[in-house]
Amino acid sequence: MKIKVYTLPSCVRCGILKDELNKRKIDFLIAEMDTAESITEMRVESCFAIEAPVLAIIENDDNGWKFFYGEELFPNGKLDLKIIESIK
Repeated sequence: MKIKVYTLPSCVRCGILKDELNKRKIDFLIAEMDTAESITEMRVESCFAIEAPVLAIIENDDNGWKFFYGEELFPNGKLDLKIIESIK
C-alpha cells in the first residue's frame, strides 16, 4: 500500500492530517500540490482537486489511486478519523 498527502504550504488541515498519520505510525509521502509534477500526476489519475489536502491511497499497482478530498476528510471542520482508521 502507498499513501500520499497532497499539501499546500500554509494549509492548516494538511498539518492536522499529517500529524494524525504520524501519530498512528502510518508511512506516507508528501507532494506539494502546487508543483507542475504533482498537478500532472493528479490529472493523469483523474484527480482534479483544487483544495488541499488530498489523501491518495493505492492498495497495489493493479488498482488505481483512491482519492479523499478536503470536504470528505474534514466534514463539519473536523478530521474524519474513520477514513484514517480504514488504512491498513
